[in-house]
Amino acid sequence: MTRRFQGLNAWILQRASAVYLAIFFVYLVFYFTLSPPANFGEWRSWVADPINSIFIIIFMALLIGHIWVGLRDVFMDYVSSLSLRALLLFTLAIGLLGIGIWFARIIILVMIK
Repeated sequence: MTRRFQGLNAWILQRASAVYLAIFFVYLVFYFTLSPPANFGEWRSWVADPINSIFIIIFMALLIGHIWVGLRDVFMDYVSSLSLRALLLFTLAIGLLGIGIWFARIIILVMIK
């Protein structure tokens, strides 16, 4: 376990990421409500736009960090067995890493085609 996101740093990361996630989610709801893509090609071109891609990548990175801090705190507070907590944190880290790689692959494939 790392000391990088302990205490106040973890709290700031959690709150800052929550603000960005909420703002971006509201933006997505309004954007796709007012001008929904008519087909997959339009959606793909929207995602492939560099500005949108950057904001989506930031969204996913902050979402993964938000999940990590939140679940890590839950595990640290409610799982008393050190070995079980380590196993849960390891499993969570591997799962979040897999999600991050999967998402990066999707974005890269959308941008190059």
